[in-house]
Amino acid sequence: MGALGPEGLNVMAPMGPEGLDAFLLAVIAGALVVVFGAVYAACFAFGRLFRSQILMQVAYVCFALLIGTVYVLSTSLHLEGIWNVLMVLLLVAYFVAPRMIWRLTAATHE
Repeated sequence: MGALGPEGLNVMAPMGPEGLDAFLLAVIAGALVVVFGAVYAACFAFGRLFRSQILMQVAYVCFALLIGTVYVLSTSLHLEGIWNVLMVLLLVAYFVAPRMIWRLTAATHE
């Protein structure tokens, strides 16, 4: 037994309904982080390319949804300490990256 526990290799208890709900919520939130980040970047790029205020507003709405989704992800995974700092850095990177890519692209195509 020892480090393996009384059930053999299963060192964790079976996941209850609360754990399964939190896990499913974390999986969905993780997928939505990628989706909202991609839609934000695409709408930002096309909004700048076509000078469309509507696309820029959609981009900022997607970023607001991204912030909410990151919050849901961090609370469903019970992240603390350095992990919350990492989530804030993730949001900063998602916000800054399309702007830097746009500047790089505009500078190389002048």
